[in-house]
Amino acid sequence: MRSECKNKVIVKGKIIGGGRPLICLPVIAAQKEELLSQTEELIQLNPDIIEWRVDGFKRANDAGESLQVLKELLKKTDDIPLIFTCRIDSEGGLQRLSR
Repeated sequence: MRSECKNKVIVKGKIIGGGRPLICLPVIAAQKEELLSQTEELIQLNPDIIEWRVDGFKRANDAGESLQVLKELLKKTDDIPLIFTCRIDSEGGLQRLSR
């Protein structure tokens, strides 16, 4: 039997760490338009969570641009929790980013 996490978190009505596994679909795109388009397609699949891998975004080093895109993604995902992740290049990240 799968053990449950003792610390559950509820985000937009989804119980993370609960008894039911959740489906998380990643969005990885170099350009803003492609990112938003992919997100719309993923929403149609009704995932529990969407993850934006910002290390795949060509303009990830531009904090202002990344923040603007993040705001647009949050509007699109509406009631679906959005995870924002950035992998460093040595851990499988898609590009080397400045600190």
